Amino acid sequence: DDQTKLIWFEVDKKYCEYLCYERSDAFVIGVLNYAMRNGHDIICKAPIGEELYYQITTYLIDAVYKGSKKLYRTKINAEIDSTILTNANAVGTGISCGIDSFHAIVNHYNSKFLKHNITHLAFNNVGSHGEGEKAVKLYNQRRILAINFAKEFKYELVESDSNIHDEIPQNHLLTNTYTSCFAVYCLQKLYSSYYYSSAHSFLEFSLKDNERYDTAFYDLLTLSTFSTKSLQIFSEGATLTRLEKTKKVAEFEPSYKYLNVCTKTADNCNECEKCTRTLLALDAIGKLEPYKSVFNIEHYRK
Repeated sequence: DDQTKLIWFEVDKKYCEYLCYERSDAFVIGVLNYAMRNGHDIICKAPIGEELYYQITTYLIDAVYKGSKKLYRTKINAEIDSTILTNANAVGTGISCGIDSFHAIVNHYNSKFLKHNITHLAFNNVGSHGEGEKAVKLYNQRRILAINFAKEFKYELVESDSNIHDEIPQNHLLTNTYTSCFAVYCLQKLYSSYYYSSAHSFLEFSLKDNERYDTAFYDLLTLSTFSTKSLQIFSEGATLTRLEKTKKVAEFEPSYKYLNVCTKTADNCNECEKCTRTLLALDAIGKLEPYKSVFNIEHYRK
């Protein structure tokens, strides 16, 4: 809309060699849903990877467009790069310390599938904390929990920051898969596998009127089109219901100390939708008491 905006993404210097400056892949993913919602095409000055370009333009855009009466069929104009980027074979997942996040860790912690065990935890600021100064404050408060968990259990922690959610304001619930994968693709020379914790099961898959709902409803499509020979992104936990995931997480003792599901504050507020939903689930499976250090159990009982 005749505006020039600069979007940046930053990580600690120890990860600078893994930042992908050669391609526009990450930025195409990060703005794609916004472009479809606002009637924009995308022109890239840097090339885009062949596999990613093919899958997005052949499958993803048309499927998402046809599932809605309000979205635009965005066109992407870019040179194609058919080379395969090498990576450090890191296996990552996001660390929010919520139920979905902990389930990914439980499933890939000292498992028999050695190449699939998580090596790196990612704590990203790409929209889940909100926008503006309030988001910066919440991000800095929440990151302490991620730092402490990674240190205690000897994971590499990849902290990232970006202004994408400020410069291109989007409802995080409606765009989270895209903006989260933006962060993954900015570091595509680090990861060979990445577990994106799914908020909805495969059984709930839907593209109908998708502009109104959580993008997690069609992660099965999105993450398959964002996956390539060198970077596989999995919809982690999508075969289970939230209650089933909660049961597995409740057997993981570190969660008693670190579980954080709140949407409003750095600590569990006990009253938002996610806090009350989690408390009710823990109560239903007889696991309230172990979480007394992270929830106000007496407040819940009253």
